[in-house]
Amino acid sequence: MAVFLFTSLSGLDSIREAYFSGPKTEESAIEFNKMMSETNLSTPTHKAYFGAALALKAKYGQNVREKKEFFVEAVEYIEAAVKAEPNNIEIRLIRLSVQENSPRIVKYKTNMDEDKTLILENYNSQNSAVKRCIKDYISNSDFFTKEEKERILN
Repeated sequence: MAVFLFTSLSGLDSIREAYFSGPKTEESAIEFNKMMSETNLSTPTHKAYFGAALALKAKYGQNVREKKEFFVEAVEYIEAAVKAEPNNIEIRLIRLSVQENSPRIVKYKTNMDEDKTLILENYNSQNSAVKRCIKDYISNSDFFTKEEKERILN
């Protein structure tokens, strides 16, 4: 059973920890969605994480219609965040993570190469919290090459 210690972290740090470091189970998706539904969506980054929470909710939806509704809403939040801050690497990482893990049938994979390039090119200029998210994500991603992983993880 996963136990999340959200209270020991502050705001965005706890959101990052829950999304990038937490196990991807139905239970953790429910907890993350609950966390995001109680979060003020005052920044594009928060909106992108809310979209990611909806995408996770879609993954565990009860039926096809519910899954589609949650996923469509997820994409709207994520794309609005990207539009508001197109050079925000954390938002691009969120979008990449959703696109990489979305089923092909939803056809939401068109920005993966663009986001990966931006993430790799701007990794060194990110703060330590965002770098940690990038490392956590890349270490478990099949989309990054061995060389790209070595460049970031070492």
